Amino acid sequence: MIGWSPVGYGRAAVTMPPRLSQVAVLDMDGTLFPGVVGLALVSCLAAQGLADPGPVEDIGRVARRYEDGELDLVSATTAVYERYASSLAGQAQHQVQQAARECWTGVSGRLFPFSRRLVADLADLGIRSMLISGSPDEVIQVAAQDLRIPYARGAIAETDAGRYTGELASMPAVRDGKSAAVAELARGAGLVPRCVFAIGNSINDAGVFALSVHSVAFEPDRELTALAEGNGWLIADRICLPTLLTTVLSSLRAQQQVGHRRRHTW
Repeated sequence: MIGWSPVGYGRAAVTMPPRLSQVAVLDMDGTLFPGVVGLALVSCLAAQGLADPGPVEDIGRVARRYEDGELDLVSATTAVYERYASSLAGQAQHQVQQAARECWTGVSGRLFPFSRRLVADLADLGIRSMLISGSPDEVIQVAAQDLRIPYARGAIAETDAGRYTGELASMPAVRDGKSAAVAELARGAGLVPRCVFAIGNSINDAGVFALSVHSVAFEPDRELTALAEGNGWLIADRICLPTLLTTVLSSLRAQQQVGHRRRHTW
C-alpha cells in the first residue's frame, strides 16, 4: 500500500495502479540449457531414494517414445508431469528442494554460453526476465536465483503439510500454460507486462511468442518452425544466435531511447 500517510496530512492511503513494465520470457529446456533440467532432477531424486522408481522408469520410457515420434509433445509432457507428481507422493518437500539445489549445482555448467550474458543484458536495459519452464519448479527456482532472474515458474507438484500428495498443481508447459504463468507472476508483482522479448524452442512457447515484440525460435521443433515462418518470428541456432541477440538488444535499446525522448519533449 503506497500513498499519503493519514497521520499529519489528513489524507487516506491510496493504492497505486500496477506498473507497466517491459518483460522478457525465457525458456529453459533446449533454450538456455541444452537438454531437460527436469530429467536431471528426476535422476538425482531417484539416486537419493526420494522418488518412487516405478514412475521414474515410466518417465524415461515416455521420453524415448517422444524422441521416436510415437507421442506428440503435449501428450508426452502431460504424461511426464503426471508420473513426476506420482513419483514424489509422500516425500518431504524440503528434501526435494535440497536435492534440486544439488542437482542444479551439478548441471549449471552445461548452460549455453549465451545464457548468462542474455539475462544480464536484458537487466541492463531494465527489462524484467521471467523464466517459464516445464521442468519442476523446485529446480527452476534455484536456476532463476543463480541466473538472477527475478520471476520464475516451473511445474508445481501439490503439497500438503510439507509433503507431496502425488498430484499436480500447475503445468506451465502445456497449451497456453506459459502465457497464464506470465500473467499470474505479473499480477503477484503488481505489474502490467509488455512482453518485448521471448525465446523458446517448442510449440509450447507459441502463445508467448504471439504477444511479444521480438520472438526468437531457438533450434525449434517442427511445429514451432512452421509457426515461426508463418508469423515472421526469428529463427536461430546456437551458431548465429549471439549475433542475432546483439541486433535484437540494439533494437530494444533504440526503442527505449526514442520513448525516452518523446516523454521529455514538451
